[in-house]
Amino acid sequence: MEIRTILKQQNLNLPMNRIIYFIIILLTSIGVHSQTPNLSLWSNTYMNIYSYEGTTQPNSITIRISQNGYLNIQNWKLSVIATPVTIWNGLFFPVEKINLQPNYTTGTVKDPGPLPTISEIGIPATLNLIGNSEVFLVPRSNAPIYNIGTGNSYYDLQILFNMNVVGGSYLTKLKTNSPQYPINMRFTLYGANNEIIGTTNLSYTIQVHTNLTGTPPSENTYSIQISTGARNGQLNMNSLADYANGASVLYNNGLSVSTNIDYQISVRSISSTFISSSGNSLPLDVVNVQLRPSSDNKASSITRSISSTSQIISTGSSTNKLPAYYDIHYYTNPNDQRLIQAKMEDYSTTLQYEITPK
Repeated sequence: MEIRTILKQQNLNLPMNRIIYFIIILLTSIGVHSQTPNLSLWSNTYMNIYSYEGTTQPNSITIRISQNGYLNIQNWKLSVIATPVTIWNGLFFPVEKINLQPNYTTGTVKDPGPLPTISEIGIPATLNLIGNSEVFLVPRSNAPIYNIGTGNSYYDLQILFNMNVVGGSYLTKLKTNSPQYPINMRFTLYGANNEIIGTTNLSYTIQVHTNLTGTPPSENTYSIQISTGARNGQLNMNSLADYANGASVLYNNGLSVSTNIDYQISVRSISSTFISSSGNSLPLDVVNVQLRPSSDNKASSITRSISSTSQIISTGSSTNKLPAYYDIHYYTNPNDQRLIQAKMEDYSTTLQYEITPK
């Protein structure tokens, strides 16, 4: 979610020498060249499933960000794309049944320390994978990758994730003595401007054994999906009217759900504010969000101001596993002085939509 404040301070008439002086300060302030960190990982690469309840493998994947010397990367992101591989009998393991849970951080940094924790980075507690789609494990870090780098000091941040496979009756058709289900994962580290810093790949294998214990539980199914066009929401403020009357953007059929149970949808911001690339910020509640059910969707909707606290914005009944659609509406309030007085920049945050049983 990004706000662009374009029309600002048009009446300023700065003398040319002041503008040149400002540019010189900017150029000379970048005096130390930041290194590019290395992205790597290690993993046990294999998981056995012996129960219909699923399983959790502690510290299954360790993501490592490391480098010698000076580092200063603000607002970095980390994502994964998981791709299931179809085996000889036409089956594959459904990636949507897998989630990653951040456990803790470890590693080395002396200049300065300590390394940021999971909460300081701002990693969500549960990260559900989506087959062939990019999922952000770190939507935008609140803690920089930072190392002063004196004396050739070494920076080594390791993030350990548990891997959890949820249980369910779907495991019945996946039971086998020999075939194992490969899943390819590609992890990508981004900088503040979405530039790719590094990538690393993991080939993971899951085996569902024939002697599964327990009874297949009755399985509730529910899923949520943001359309491609709505994944990078943008609210532009281009004219005086946008400030006076409020700006608005609507993404038709921007969100869909599919369930066999009653459900609720909540939304929250991963960051505590909207942030610009230069470090300026805006309060989250300068933008409102509303889900508008489509004509054949009988769900109810509540308009909310964006917050870092999870808020319910819609409730609905079972869709009988068929997709039900919403338009996503973002808008600002008229004459919001916080926007009028803000510096002319692009401000952004990452929103997390979640569906849960009602």
